[in-house]
Amino acid sequence: MSQDNKSVNFISASGMLNWFYFILFVLAFNLGGCSSTSTNIQIQPQSKVSESPIPEALKYFMEGQLYINQGKYAMASVELQNALLIDKNVSTIHLSLADCYWMLKKSDLSIFHMRNAIAIEPESQNIKGLLAKRFLALKQLNEAEKVYLQLSVENPDSVKYILS
Repeated sequence: MSQDNKSVNFISASGMLNWFYFILFVLAFNLGGCSSTSTNIQIQPQSKVSESPIPEALKYFMEGQLYINQGKYAMASVELQNALLIDKNVSTIHLSLADCYWMLKKSDLSIFHMRNAIAIEPESQNIKGLLAKRFLALKQLNEAEKVYLQLSVENPDSVKYILS
């Protein structure tokens, strides 16, 4: 391969990566500003950003997010499961998958993945709050109470969890 071809391949690869990050930013910006008045609980991922995300897992995750945006939750769950096969220690993937299962009326799987996200990121009050809301929506009041009690112990000065 000549030197010119190598530079073209490098430029196109870095250009693709730049486009990928641009699309990721646009999706994150658009999803972050969305709000809903329906009874569906939307997850706003806030997990720790990995120092070196695995590109293949990121590809599957992004495909899953695109399917979620289109309302194709079954297809999104397949992509997100593929991402988990590659990198199972990312709470955002578990949260997105939990959201898909919730929309597909598979509450047990949704709760399972929310608990996995909490196991990965135990300090996240947002994930625990979402789990408690899911339990309330399912009328599992004892489970919701356990989560809210845990949140109130972890945040004794927060009225938000005491009144819940």
